[in-house]
Amino acid sequence: MFDIIEPYLSKLNPKHRERLEQLLSWILDEFPQLELVHKWNQPMLLDHGVFILGFSVSSKHIAIAPEYYGMVKFEKDLDAVHYERSKMLFRITWEQDIHYDLLKKIILFKIDDRLSETSFWK
Repeated sequence: MFDIIEPYLSKLNPKHRERLEQLLSWILDEFPQLELVHKWNQPMLLDHGVFILGFSVSSKHIAIAPEYYGMVKFEKDLDAVHYERSKMLFRITWEQDIHYDLLKKIILFKIDDRLSETSFWK
């Protein structure tokens, strides 16, 4: 399942790798139509060739990027679960729980919003 992003995963701390793999496994189980790719040195999820989410890992967190308009739509929800955020992404620290219900809402929104689009980025 993760062969395509192995070059990325192989550089991660084993605990961080495991958590990212768990997160991606959950997403791909929930949304089997999404395609996992490795672009711009990070794992990304695409739907019919268009960007849905990007991921990056640092020593302090997993960053998830739903693009600017995805951030604006869910900024209050992200604040409510205490995820640090910027204009283009939110961060889940290694100590924080992953709020799968919120992540599911974000992904459903992104899939629906990009349904008729063909450009990679919004």
